[in-house]
Amino acid sequence: MGDSTVHLRGGLVVSAEAVRLLNDLERRDVKIEITRSSALRPQPAALLTDRDREGLLKHRRELVALIRYIDRLKFYDHGRAVDRR
Repeated sequence: MGDSTVHLRGGLVVSAEAVRLLNDLERRDVKIEITRSSALRPQPAALLTDRDREGLLKHRRELVALIRYIDRLKFYDHGRAVDRR
């Protein structure tokens, strides 16, 4: 069975598997930083399983795009920029 896709506003399309992985990591309080070179830096790394590491490698591009998408949403509310400080 192939992985289904998730279509987000603005045209971003990612695999459902990437969305599930990001949701699972967030649920377990693993934060993912994107470095300047677009590498993923999960913290705390000690909470990662081998399966998580495989998923991070397999879906790196999608996760970078998804995290950037989510970060942009945090700063907009109904089309207006919102100061979240």
